[in-house]
Amino acid sequence: MTNLRPFKEIQLQWLRLLLADTSLSARAVQFATYLAVVRYNDNYGKAWPSHATVCKDLGLKSEKTIQRLIKELDGKWFEIRRGNGQKQSTEYVPSKTSHQAAQDLREKEETGKTDKIVHLRGHEGGRSCPQTQTEMSRQPGQKCPPIKDKEKTGANAGFT
Repeated sequence: MTNLRPFKEIQLQWLRLLLADTSLSARAVQFATYLAVVRYNDNYGKAWPSHATVCKDLGLKSEKTIQRLIKELDGKWFEIRRGNGQKQSTEYVPSKTSHQAAQDLREKEETGKTDKIVHLRGHEGGRSCPQTQTEMSRQPGQKCPPIKDKEKTGANAGFT
């Protein structure tokens, strides 16, 4: 296998492949999507929500349902390391085969593109403003023309 891109770069392709898998139940697809989108931590390369958190977030009534879903997803979509339940949550890492398939799909899509990729932000972030300033903006303060006495009296003369 070639070097794998970070999961966040191929996440949409991974989700497309997941949704196309007809061998999974709808609840398994929901659970896998939840893990990949809501609970996945890119810094660690895995998700590790507790079963109680998953039940609360997905509206499940039983942790037994989660155990069935884990069996359905284990090996094909996630490499699952089961915790002991006491400060050791189950860890969900996207499997190498699904990661590679999503990366292959991404590369196939990129080779088919004829347009150039335009990045919206630079690597340093922030705005892309010109560095030069106009002469007016270099001078501090605001300069207003003085109000002439006759303009002031002329404008007030009509109201008295």
